[in-house]
Amino acid sequence: MKALVWNCRGVGSPLTVPQLKEIINLHFPEVVFLSETKNRKCFMNKVMMKLRYDKLFVVDPIGKSGGLTVMWKQELAVGKVSFTEFTIELQINGTGGKAQWWLICVYASSNEAAREKQWKIISERKVLWGRNWVLAGDMNDLHKIKECRIALLEWNRQKNKNAKRQIQRVKQELVDLQKSNLANKGERRAALRKDLADAYRKEEVYWAQKARSSWLKEGDKNTKYFHAIVEGRRRRNTISNLQKSDGNWCNSMEEVEGEIEGYFKELFTSSNPQNFDSILDGIPQVITGQMNAKLVRPVSEVEIRKAVFSL
Repeated sequence: MKALVWNCRGVGSPLTVPQLKEIINLHFPEVVFLSETKNRKCFMNKVMMKLRYDKLFVVDPIGKSGGLTVMWKQELAVGKVSFTEFTIELQINGTGGKAQWWLICVYASSNEAAREKQWKIISERKVLWGRNWVLAGDMNDLHKIKECRIALLEWNRQKNKNAKRQIQRVKQELVDLQKSNLANKGERRAALRKDLADAYRKEEVYWAQKARSSWLKEGDKNTKYFHAIVEGRRRRNTISNLQKSDGNWCNSMEEVEGEIEGYFKELFTSSNPQNFDSILDGIPQVITGQMNAKLVRPVSEVEIRKAVFSL
């Protein structure tokens, strides 16, 4: 069974449902658990129909915060459904001789004291679930680890922030070395080139960590940053203009599609050439008649067995 778990920070955003559709079409999860939906059951019903799921259970938000929703496919044999303020608990009936089990969808508080009380409630409710159960959701206990990662990335980025200056310095040293009359130019040049490669690597790490730090701060939230990343990727993957073979430009998506289709049709359509002798004459013959006979003969059972058991 596949499950999609997402703290969506509000289902009402215009890009949330399209993003969900993309993920669902890619992975086909039987269950979708959304926390912090900030919307009631009437709205979540519409979302369920758009995502083409069959059933749902909703814990309504308190005011404009919170809100939990679980959606699942008809084929999933869900028995009982229980809930608390921070959990939705599905009893999954085993099929084909498999044991019955519980899927516990959790949205834990980010407040440490409140989260302690929630874990106590979970410990008490374990007797209802028996031995077979799985917790899934946003536990919110990774917040401090995440903050530590961001701090470490920032520290390392600050430490390596002079890589650009180092690149310029080493390049200038290489220029000066070329003009000099030093006896051991080769050794010095090799050392400087190594320093330059290290400086370029540090510069690359600097920008990668800067991007990673921004993503850790903003990327997992349902924010403008996240949607800007998604929209930017879509724009990069879209052909908005295309020049035709006659030099003119396509003015519409229909023209772009037609030009692409025509290009590949021409590319993969044979012109039915007849005389290959002049081409083949210049290619040395490396396959003898005896070798060719071995290549085209039927494969024996012994060869098949040998190939299979050698894997």
